[in-house]
Amino acid sequence: MPAVWFVWGSGADGQLGIGDTLDYSMPTEMVVGQPEVGSLAATPPPVVVITGGCHSAAIDASGTLYTWGSNAHGQLGHSASSITTPSPMAILPVKARTTTVACGWAHSVVATTDSTEGTTAVFSCGSNQYDQLGHTHDSATPLRVFPATVAVVSLACGWKHSLLATSTGHVYAWGLGRHGELGLGPDQPRATTPTQLPGVDGVVAVHCGWQHSVLHLASREILVTGNNRHGQLGLGNDAPKSVMQPQPLPASTPFDAIAVGWHHVIGLVDGQVYSWGRGAFGQLGYYSDAFVATPQHLDLPPIAAVACGSEHSLFLTQAGELLTCGWGEHGNLGHGDGANVTTPTPVAFFHRRRLVVDRCCAAGAVSMARAAVAE
Repeated sequence: MPAVWFVWGSGADGQLGIGDTLDYSMPTEMVVGQPEVGSLAATPPPVVVITGGCHSAAIDASGTLYTWGSNAHGQLGHSASSITTPSPMAILPVKARTTTVACGWAHSVVATTDSTEGTTAVFSCGSNQYDQLGHTHDSATPLRVFPATVAVVSLACGWKHSLLATSTGHVYAWGLGRHGELGLGPDQPRATTPTQLPGVDGVVAVHCGWQHSVLHLASREILVTGNNRHGQLGLGNDAPKSVMQPQPLPASTPFDAIAVGWHHVIGLVDGQVYSWGRGAFGQLGYYSDAFVATPQHLDLPPIAAVACGSEHSLFLTQAGELLTCGWGEHGNLGHGDGANVTTPTPVAFFHRRRLVVDRCCAAGAVSMARAAVAE
């Protein structure tokens, strides 16, 4: 069996992409695209799968973008009110090859390259209530928001804001940032178009929480900005509740990868995991009724990848086993029920079927993982 994607959790808006609007507490196979007519080969799995508040997206090997889930604000780039199976976003330019996509609560941002000219473009669609599209109005049609001369390496969407990192290491932000999530300083809590963060460079990846942002540098250090009410910026107990411009973590650990939930952050370095922020559901890898304001080490097997939903976390071991913890009301932990779990616990579904997981992602109350039969 080739590698396939599995999904579970909240499906109320069709965001699981399996044809209905039910919640699933066990991993269920999801198919993106269709095999050629007359072909007996399995459909190749998508290269990238991402999920947001109530909608999801995937990119296949050819650069075709698929979206599904809630389309109440046009965030799918389709005309239908909702779509319960992955459907191509056909209204992007014909020659556009999607390179990366980000899903927010009610909007999407897409980066493409022209397959013949090699130029780049960034499009957005959905709700613009807080200027998170970078346009003047809501749009169900993806509209260009960024110059074609700049190559994009990372996109992220929060509740009310969007972030973009370029190949030159610069970051642009737009939307509402009254808590500092834009990182533009106290004098600019809102940006109607992509605005470059002053004094910030060397960024290779951007991440959005509900109202905070994390910037990952080529040096492996991270910068944080925005809402810090739950300690999610990791700046210590004496840090302010809102930080308006990017700040480095004190004595920053050089992280290899970062995952960001609504109010918590997971960091990965050399197979070791650190977490901080809100832990009331166990999403930090342990229960904490008080916020955790500095990175805390977790005693786990060597970890290869991490992912965060709104209030839950995924840990993929280097051996290919998936562990989950945190909020589980919609079955998003994959353990067959809706219970919260306060310690990282293996998703038994994959082990029972001798499946090895090699990728995972999460957002909202949805979890996804790519797996194949162990050799």
